[in-house]
Formats: sequence, C-alpha cells, structure tokens
Amino acid sequence: MFKNEKFNIAIFLILIALQLLGVAAIWTRFQLIYLPIIAAIYLWMGLGTTLYLHRYLTHRGFEMPGWLKFFFATGSAIGLAGDPVTWVGDHRFHHLKSDTKRTFIVRDTDFPTPT
Repeated sequence: MFKNEKFNIAIFLILIALQLLGVAAIWTRFQLIYLPIIAAIYLWMGLGTTLYLHRYLTHRGFEMPGWLKFFFATGSAIGLAGDPVTWVGDHRFHHLKSDTKRTFIVRDTDFPTPT
C-alpha cells in the first residue's frame, strides 16, 4: 500500500487466499446462473467505491439514508477499497494538486507523464 504503513499479515493472507480461489475457479465449470451474481457483486463494489466513497464522502455531493450508507460502505469493504477515512483523505489530497502544474496527468491526453 503505502511506504509508511506496516505490513498487515491478515490482509496479505486474505489476498493470497483470493488468488488461490481464482486459480481453483479455472477447474470449476461455469454456469449461467453465476452471471447475475457476478454482475450484482461487481456493481455493488463499484458503486460502493464510486458513489459512496468518492461522490458522497469525498465531495459531499448529496445525502442518502443511513441504510443506504451501510449498504454501499459494505460494498466498498467487500471490494477491498480500504477504510473510508484513509480513502477520503488520499482522494482529497489528490485534488489539492490535480489541477496544478504538479499533477502527473496531462489534461490534453489524460495519460500519465513523468514529472
């Protein structure tokens, strides 16, 4: 993750287990019943990160009821997006420099360039 963070063995083991499950999935026969489940979890994690962490917490773009906050917060956690406080802090720090000369994104192309 970050240079100053300590190594977290629990997260490391969870990520290794997820990789092993991915390898085991190679030998599992795919069935169409899995497709809506995959799509639902993908949307849940994606909206948890983009809608809840980014638009709601970072930019405070709108309000939502408590049950919906919990639902999207759980989705971002399932997606391993990290804790909301760190995510929001990092993203707000990103916005401090995103529209200045110190950013690594060229606005004409949106490709990363060396600084």
